Amino acid sequence: MASNMRRVRCFAEKRGQQWQAFCIELNLAVQADTLDEVQQKLHAMVTSYVQLAMEQNDPDHQRDMLYRPAPLSIRLRYWFMRTLLAIANCFNHHDGDADGRPDARRAFTFHDQAGYC
Repeated sequence: MASNMRRVRCFAEKRGQQWQAFCIELNLAVQADTLDEVQQKLHAMVTSYVQLAMEQNDPDHQRDMLYRPAPLSIRLRYWFMRTLLAIANCFNHHDGDADGRPDARRAFTFHDQAGYC
């Protein structure tokens, strides 16, 4: 990964008929009808947010925009989900949820330009 690249951790989960996706490093969230759509929407939001942050002339404001973790409850959901998926992978199970619904949770990362102050 290049020195001006930053990895942001994200996850999506299905709630009822909607997918929700969260970026835990930047405290961003989106909703959509499908997993692909929610990932695309979150990626677009992360990209535009990072671009906006990089346009800031005030280094303190830029740093505040680029380093704003999601609330603890969201970060704990991310780590709980990652743990469940890791356990499921150890036993070669598909990464569905406890009710057997396939693809009910998914973790992913984006690598976007995000210069450091």
